[in-house]
Amino acid sequence: MILKRFLIIGFLLALVACGGAGPTNPDPDPDPDPNNKCTYSLSEAITVPSRLINTASSCDYLLEGYVNISSTLTIDPGVQIVANQDAILWVDGGQIIANGTASAPIVMEGLNHIAGYWQGIRFAEGRESSFDYFHLKDAGQVCSSLYCPDAAFILDDVTISFSNSSVSNSYVDGFYATGNVLFKRFENNRFYGNTLSGVVISPKYVEFLDAASDYLGQDKPNGDPYIYLAIEDLESGDTRIWKNLNAPYFIGGYLNIDGGSVIIEAGTTILFGEGSWITVHDNGDLRAIGTATERITFKGLVEQAGYWDGITFWDSNWEENEFNYVDIKHSGFTGGALDAFGGVRMRYTSSLKVSNSSFSDNAEFAIACDEPDEFDTITLILGPGNSFNNNASGDIDPTCGVTP
Repeated sequence: MILKRFLIIGFLLALVACGGAGPTNPDPDPDPDPNNKCTYSLSEAITVPSRLINTASSCDYLLEGYVNISSTLTIDPGVQIVANQDAILWVDGGQIIANGTASAPIVMEGLNHIAGYWQGIRFAEGRESSFDYFHLKDAGQVCSSLYCPDAAFILDDVTISFSNSSVSNSYVDGFYATGNVLFKRFENNRFYGNTLSGVVISPKYVEFLDAASDYLGQDKPNGDPYIYLAIEDLESGDTRIWKNLNAPYFIGGYLNIDGGSVIIEAGTTILFGEGSWITVHDNGDLRAIGTATERITFKGLVEQAGYWDGITFWDSNWEENEFNYVDIKHSGFTGGALDAFGGVRMRYTSSLKVSNSSFSDNAEFAIACDEPDEFDTITLILGPGNSFNNNASGDIDPTCGVTP
């Protein structure tokens, strides 16, 4: 999903060829940064195992241009890397091991502290990599190529650990994880001061997000105050738990749950963009079980009736489908090809139990159903404690065969 330029090393660490000692540190570049601000220049491709060392300087390396990493780049604790304008680290077949410590974190930042001053780090294809006490700042530019993501730290086709780390001051999104990504560890991270979202992630990987991390940017809020979920079809039989985090989730297009279970924790809020929706198909099921004090909310990003489409159960005939202590607001968008015509719509042979839930300010029905026939059966079970208010087409579609 992306391309382009980056930097590398005016000091390359040599690998001893056959069974030798491994990488060693070369002598310092006799003429490192022409401005004499950094000890070394990082400007050439990493094609052999190499190590960046912590020097006495406040800037250890100046990152210049496009640096391709096809081997192992190890960054020692305490290393400070300053990036020139438009520089990028592009990992294609290689790996980065950047494990700092609480007292000696690793920092990569722009030569000027301007959002998007440099491009950032992009994994196009990489071996297992690790970032701990690692802080990425001032990166993230608008990509000029088609279908490439706009973010400061981009993951695709890689196994990764990311902990005790941060991404901040991106001109676009901060942390972007779609495609083929395996998280070995993800915990206690911060995403703040980014112009758009702190995190853009595939719904396949939402379960790896931890409650200790800050996705909102509490001290320096992100411009988009939510976790952006990429468009996705969930097809495997996995059970995925969406934790109640310190920022809501945002669905800007659609989520199709075609297989497996999505379980939404109590207290979670899910925002929807204009015309967006969730569809629960066939072997998929959706469970949103809140509590009296921690309700689950599905609502429009803009709080107006008809802003988003709704949640459709389409041939999902599982008793696990349940809403309890759930609030559904602002649905009823009718500008799409397959509109739900309700906050919830039941299609073909589907089932759902709803208790202690509210449906309000929806531009169509609160709950809509297909016409029954000899082949399909709708099972809508209304438990106690439900409420309906200001739903333009009515509360329960008469074809559902039940009343509030």
